[in-house]
Amino acid sequence: MEYRSTSETARSARNLWSVVSGMGLLTILFVFAFTGPGCSNGNNNNPDGGTKDGGTIKETESNKLTIKRKWTHRVIAGVSMGGGMASYIGMNNPDKFDFIGSLGAPNNLTYLLDYIYRSMLSGFCDIEKLEAAAKAGDLNKASSYCVSSDLKGRWPFEFTSHFNEWHYDDAGGNWNRTAILRVLQDLILAFGNPGFENPKSTYWPLPDFPMDYHKQSNVCKTPLRFKGIKHWKYNPEGKYDLITFCDGNTERSGKYYPDKPAGHTWPAQIILAVDINGNGKRDYGEPVIATPHEPFEDVGIDGCKDDREDGKGGCVAEGQTGAGGEDPNGDNYDPIKNPKGTEGNMEYDDKEPFNDNGIDGVAGTKDKGEGDGKWTMTSGLEYIYSRDPFKITKTIKREQLDRVNIYIDGGIRDLFNFHVGALHWYAALKNRYDNPNRVQMFEKFISLMPKGSENFNYQDIDWSTKGQHVYVQYGDPKATPKQIADGDGDHVHGAKIIWRVQAFFGFVTHHMPNPDLEEEELDTSAGEGVAKHYTYDSKALGRKHMYTVVVPPGFHQYPDKRYPVVYFGHGYGMSGPDMGQIFSLLMPDMKNGKAAKFILVAVHGACEQWLPVEGKSSFKRTKFEYCHKGTFYVDGKGINNNGPAMEKAFFEVVDEVEKKFKGRIRQPEETQYTIPVAQ
Repeated sequence: MEYRSTSETARSARNLWSVVSGMGLLTILFVFAFTGPGCSNGNNNNPDGGTKDGGTIKETESNKLTIKRKWTHRVIAGVSMGGGMASYIGMNNPDKFDFIGSLGAPNNLTYLLDYIYRSMLSGFCDIEKLEAAAKAGDLNKASSYCVSSDLKGRWPFEFTSHFNEWHYDDAGGNWNRTAILRVLQDLILAFGNPGFENPKSTYWPLPDFPMDYHKQSNVCKTPLRFKGIKHWKYNPEGKYDLITFCDGNTERSGKYYPDKPAGHTWPAQIILAVDINGNGKRDYGEPVIATPHEPFEDVGIDGCKDDREDGKGGCVAEGQTGAGGEDPNGDNYDPIKNPKGTEGNMEYDDKEPFNDNGIDGVAGTKDKGEGDGKWTMTSGLEYIYSRDPFKITKTIKREQLDRVNIYIDGGIRDLFNFHVGALHWYAALKNRYDNPNRVQMFEKFISLMPKGSENFNYQDIDWSTKGQHVYVQYGDPKATPKQIADGDGDHVHGAKIIWRVQAFFGFVTHHMPNPDLEEEELDTSAGEGVAKHYTYDSKALGRKHMYTVVVPPGFHQYPDKRYPVVYFGHGYGMSGPDMGQIFSLLMPDMKNGKAAKFILVAVHGACEQWLPVEGKSSFKRTKFEYCHKGTFYVDGKGINNNGPAMEKAFFEVVDEVEKKFKGRIRQPEETQYTIPVAQ
């Protein structure tokens, strides 16, 4: 069933086209495109979503390589949460898409989890100091907390956090402590809880959790207690209860305020606190725990830290002095200087020392992995890694990687550190090629321009010299306070967000075969450039589902023309209909022959289902049972493998679009393709 946008929407679209280069455009893009942060019919055959055959193709020339390439004429892209969708689905299905566009997105789950566990859940004192603080009655004082005052990021432009003070930014909304908790809970409702091994639930930390805990009232006043649960660092003897707790705040801040309990109203749910003083609440200094895997030392495949490295790839005995100097074995990971390094690469590598006492790290509990001689992770973490573009990049067949073009961007002040994850994904891509110029990173949009350019104009970018896969890191490290306040380098990039959209579509236009760059009239009365909302009966979701389509200029005037299709995911807190208004902003360049023409499809991924009401301009809104604002477009794990199957629904939308627009979509073809290599 199809529903046209109202005439008022069409008039608004026409007005937007007339001010395409003005602040009206930029403001609307700012409001709609990045409101928040942003599986599988997979054809790969190992748990990481790739294959063990990472075959290598040797480049025979320094600046070009021509291959036969199959084209599906499908593009998968998105912003924030939707950019994550593009990376998860695209990398797990590289035969189904020609381009993957991941803009300001959670496209590196390995890094994201490392940041959460290393930074956001950090800051607690060792157990001896905590026990002393409990004895003195000081656990709710700052003195019971051990975060370093000079806490610094590990990676370039990384924001740091610790548990009692999460990094705060108001880019695209009020991302205070409560809002971040909601995002983390939605992430785990989507992917499953990596922090605990619970065979009874993919969400709750322990088997004794009531399955309907999320529906219970007064949970902040009556916490659950779990006795005898051990943790290698904070409860090795199991003598302290683990408890549920409530958190959050009412300020525009990421801080936990121990003196403002009225703000602690949001049930944390996905982690537990160690109740050292036994008062039934989490005090300021009391630690929270999660156990995603057996503890290991990230020292690299040589098996030792720098001080024991012998400079020949091996290690000297305990107590002896190594070769000296910084990184004698040359194995320290750095995404720019040494992307092949394994020490400090956030991953367990063979030969790295690990604690084989099971996931809780304590001997004798007989938990998962104890004494089996293998490094073990939770089932939840294993699933997340199977969806992770960063992991898949390392194992996917080279011929699969060669038939897609990947475009990534990230701002150096992104409050979610998505730019840092993107940097590591870029490094993993670069590692797959003999010629490193196949994959290129550009600092600032202006660096895409010809030398000497003072202004950014995406029409002047020569993509033939920029590589097959591109990462654009935007934002000025030397920006003034005013520029930063205006959004320089943040999750949205302020008024310059239009550059992000233009650059991606310019990248696609250049690389696709025979793009339609004819000048055409835009007939809004026939529905060109105007959002239409369609519904269908979704088997995957067991209910009606919707998607939004905008067709390009000339679509109705030339019924024999066929177009590629862009499937676009929206940000966290947005909806599919929101994207229709953004798509209309791309029409002027399509009309004037500056950008290729596409059928644009917005794929709905919000927790709240929007279903158009026939004959009206309104929508009927209903929510999935337990979901806050975003599904992350995966087949959701929910409370117990019962979340909405959004990835399956995505492929249903692809099928629906290809049926509805049969005869108007470009068909698969094979052409010669010269892979661009930076010069």
